[in-house]
Amino acid sequence: MRRRGFAPIAIGLALTLIHLISIPVTNTSVNPARSTAVAIFQGGWALQQLWLFWVMPIVGGILGGVLYRTLLEKTRLTLFKARVSGLFLSGDSFTRPGDLGSVMGRYSHHARAASFMFSGLFIILLPLVVGYLLPLRHSSALKLINRMLSWIVYVILFFMGISLAFLDNLASNLLAILHYAAVSVVIILLCNIAALLWLESKMPWRSQHRQEKLPSRLAMALESLQLCGVVVLGFLLGLTRLPFLQHATEASEYTLIFLLFLVGIQLRNNGMSLRQIVLNRRGMIVAVVVTASSLLGGILNAFILGLPLKTGLAMASGFGWYSLSGILLTESFGPVIGSAAFFNDLCRELLAIMLIPGLIRRSRSTALGLCGATSMDFTLPVLQRSGGVEIVPAAIVHGFLLSLLVPILIAFFTA
Repeated sequence: MRRRGFAPIAIGLALTLIHLISIPVTNTSVNPARSTAVAIFQGGWALQQLWLFWVMPIVGGILGGVLYRTLLEKTRLTLFKARVSGLFLSGDSFTRPGDLGSVMGRYSHHARAASFMFSGLFIILLPLVVGYLLPLRHSSALKLINRMLSWIVYVILFFMGISLAFLDNLASNLLAILHYAAVSVVIILLCNIAALLWLESKMPWRSQHRQEKLPSRLAMALESLQLCGVVVLGFLLGLTRLPFLQHATEASEYTLIFLLFLVGIQLRNNGMSLRQIVLNRRGMIVAVVVTASSLLGGILNAFILGLPLKTGLAMASGFGWYSLSGILLTESFGPVIGSAAFFNDLCRELLAIMLIPGLIRRSRSTALGLCGATSMDFTLPVLQRSGGVEIVPAAIVHGFLLSLLVPILIAFFTA
């Protein structure tokens, strides 16, 4: 039984490997067999040029196939079409649906969906590790990096605002969606905050990142408003729908990779070991508390909104990963619940950006926990800017663990 269950993963990974190697060489994705033949004929299989195209997705595909085998069938169309539209593996083009080709295509969809989930993790960790491995001795260069990190935060948030303006129109059932989303985000975040404040009281997070004098509340509020204002400016610019703005999401991802590279350099020069970065006890504890309190909030949410218990728990399992939770819950519960989950998790990210500067001086655990799964990517720059470089390892471990749990919990509650 185990061998039979592994066969689709092996076939899918083989097709993924062929596909991802051949695309950079041939610039075509008609089907794996044809692309491979053209690649062999043309030559040019330079490993140093191609390894980024297949090492990370294949490792991600292996992890995804092992951990999320039951989820992949459900996500093969919803996740794949919504997030990677136009980049299908080509098994479906061999024959008509129902024949052998469509079966091969389904296996390749499985592997590609899994690799999509996990390749993002390696893309995040790689620049961080590369930056860490680069020693930098010049104090002037380190000061420049610190200044650049502050400005890059605003650049990423600006791109994020532009991306929000390109979301699909959700006018149908808008009142129901907003009602579900508003109640969900309030209940779940209140449960998170209560649990995280309790954690801070029992296990205070002592940090070396201290300021001689705390800024005024007005200064904290203005800092939060500045961050939100940058998002709003980006959103207003995005409403113009200028063609080149469609690339804002990709631009923010590349900017984030550069930021993580600089953060890696900063970590190295602050004397942190790789063990401290990868195995961070505080990050693990905060992730456990966030998971437990979110599920409690999901139970309360289901009771208040009159939803089935499993629906409430599924809505609470997104942890801020709005792009994935919205897609999976739309497939399982329909567009109203899916859209509500999307806005619930999106609001979590936006509220975290607003609240981090003020919260982090009182309760670092609460500031980190509110970020959810986004603490390893889009809210990481804000955490680093407000809490210092010491919070980065905990943020990465916390975000990584929650990102692993999102598809597992949603698959369990939607089964």
